Amino acid sequence: MPLLIERIQEGTVIDRIQAFRGIRVLEILKLVLSGGKQEEMKSRIALVINVPSHHMGRKDILKIEGRELQPAEVNKIALIAPQARLNVIRGGKVAKKQDVKLPPKLEDIAICPNPQCISRSERESSVFLNEPSGLRCQYCERLFAPNELLV
Repeated sequence: MPLLIERIQEGTVIDRIQAFRGIRVLEILKLVLSGGKQEEMKSRIALVINVPSHHMGRKDILKIEGRELQPAEVNKIALIAPQARLNVIRGGKVAKKQDVKLPPKLEDIAICPNPQCISRSERESSVFLNEPSGLRCQYCERLFAPNELLV
């Protein structure tokens, strides 16, 4: 059975999100409202969950109309969906494709999970260095997996 979702003319499609992580991407991008507050949404959003994928077996897809993502938002997505691919849509066509990847240094994107880290008690900006074995907090120097960080 084909999947029928209307094409967008301008905006972003996030493809190859690990199955069932699309909702977390919505939360990170602040596209989902919490606490029962009703606000006017400016963008139409489509989230398709657990669809078949040749590359991944199963995946989620997120379409956001009228919005291109900022680099900090892309970095947050890379923390929880490292295989994701961004497709920027302009004029109804894919203008740019980009696989997400973590930069060498992450600043003000996540909170250190170590409750005794000075970045949590002193309200310092969190800084993580991307190393082959994980993300190292610049302050407490502990090593974390990307999905351990508090986004």
